[in-house]
Amino acid sequence: MLKALLKRSLSGGRWSRLAAFAATMLLIATSQAHAQAACSPSEMVAYSSVYYEDFGSIDGRSTDSNVLNHSFSSNGSIFDDFYAVGRSSNLAGAWMRTAGDVDADGLTTGRYLAINMRGKNEPTRSWEGEFYRQNGISIVPSGLPAGATVGGFRFSTALSGTSVGAPDVPNFTLIVEDGSTNTELDRATSSAVGVVNDGLWRTATLTVAPVSSSVTSANIVLYNSQPEGDDGNDVGVDNIALLPLVCVPPALDFTKSAVLINNIVGDANKTDVGDAIRYTFSITNNSTTTAYNVSLTETTFTGTGTAPAPFVVSGGADLDGGAGTNTDIAPGQTLVFQADYTITQDDFYAEKVDNQARADFEDLTGTTFSILSDGNAGVSGQQATSVPLPKLIVAANDTPAAVNGASGGDSSVTVLQGDTLNGVAATLASVAITAPVAGDYTDAVSGDPVTGLSLNPADGVVTVAAGTPAGTYEVAYEICEQLNALNCSEAVMTVVVDAAPIASVDDTPAAVNG
Repeated sequence: MLKALLKRSLSGGRWSRLAAFAATMLLIATSQAHAQAACSPSEMVAYSSVYYEDFGSIDGRSTDSNVLNHSFSSNGSIFDDFYAVGRSSNLAGAWMRTAGDVDADGLTTGRYLAINMRGKNEPTRSWEGEFYRQNGISIVPSGLPAGATVGGFRFSTALSGTSVGAPDVPNFTLIVEDGSTNTELDRATSSAVGVVNDGLWRTATLTVAPVSSSVTSANIVLYNSQPEGDDGNDVGVDNIALLPLVCVPPALDFTKSAVLINNIVGDANKTDVGDAIRYTFSITNNSTTTAYNVSLTETTFTGTGTAPAPFVVSGGADLDGGAGTNTDIAPGQTLVFQADYTITQDDFYAEKVDNQARADFEDLTGTTFSILSDGNAGVSGQQATSVPLPKLIVAANDTPAAVNGASGGDSSVTVLQGDTLNGVAATLASVAITAPVAGDYTDAVSGDPVTGLSLNPADGVVTVAAGTPAGTYEVAYEICEQLNALNCSEAVMTVVVDAAPIASVDDTPAAVNG
């Protein structure tokens, strides 16, 4: 994250006595009326100052070419309409020295601008009130991160009322102009910061945001806005700064996970054709800038059925005033989509379904950004989400030729007749037959357990014992993939046992003596 960097840090104990305020923006220039930054003012990040004046630390008094309408006082007291730059100890006359003889950074060796204002009514943007100006400051700093843009700027200055106890307190107007046209962009007065004549330092701030992209340089102006009066016109000015406010492109973290939903068709304990893959798309905004109008597009999808259609389940909001969708993501928030995909037979044959989506989103100007989903956080880069599927195993019901119950015998086919693994005929090399238990042999009509039948798992043949009563019997069996013992399927072989044939033959025995 970008940090506010000044030539000298604006944080720390040396600023502990300074109160700050941010002036509410009042758009005056026509060019600002339709300004649009890439982010909202509250999301802008202060960048390195493009102008900073702390007046140094050398001993003695000096002039400053940016001071206007006042004359330099090289020694002695600083009277009305005069100024000098120096350390507090260099400024003769108690009314120009600060509490503790320190500058705004709390240093006794630091210098500041000591100025005795004219004390006239604010002259409504005429030269009479203007006492400091710096023109043509470029507001586009070097070294901005990729995609970052300037959305505004912040003008600030430290003030100290040095005429201790005087009733007329200092009051300045801070003004920012377009450096190319000299058109005023915004202004604010220092009255809100509560400067009093106590020799302590306070800071006044003017924030101008958003600004038009046509504004590439700025003029900063300090006016004396104190009502007429001779008391309280003695002021210390220090740390005059102009900082760009930068919009950092929104940055999202996009993960995609998947789970199998096995209870839609068939056995809830296994995945079947017609069951589903449920995808969850989680998009988190880890930046300081809101991402608008987030949408999803499937970029890689290997499924052979109808592609999933993501829909929002939580976290969405419409943050651009109804101008877009309810899929805007504020910093620190997460938007969650979900989609179900129905698994096909061909997906089982492929043994997996790969899926990767792209999230497209915008900043406030409509600039589009995108990121691919990541399905494997343990691997560098954005990885597709891969859902492995077991080979499609199908055990088919069988009814072999009838067996003579008197003599018994084997079934004419094995239970693997018609069974398949991934569309290929199952063999004892590809599947294993689970040995049935007593309850797997039943009467097809009554469902009662029976004896006299046995399934050999080594070859898949059902044997009928000699003397088995005639009837229709069922042998329940299961086959499991040799390489995945959890991938199984069940079926039934129906065995018909015929009664032994009875033949009536005409007989002619020997004659009997009547």
